[in-house]
Amino acid sequence: IRFKDGDTTNEMGIGALGNDFIVTAASGGERLRVTSDGKVGINSTIPTARLDQLFQMMLLLEQVQQ
Repeated sequence: IRFKDGDTTNEMGIGALGNDFIVTAASGGERLRVTSDGKVGINSTIPTARLDQLFQMMLLLEQVQQ
């Protein structure tokens, strides 16, 4: 699915690429990818961890900083 601004050439998209779910930005760059095995990449085309793992790492970092 592509969304386009009626006054400019800016557009973003949501869709599939192979077995992965992707979101693209107006600049044309990929912003989010969810692979078929559940790995999530934000501003990365090659996700290395599942979202729940990323969330756990964020919680641990927050605890260490306190």
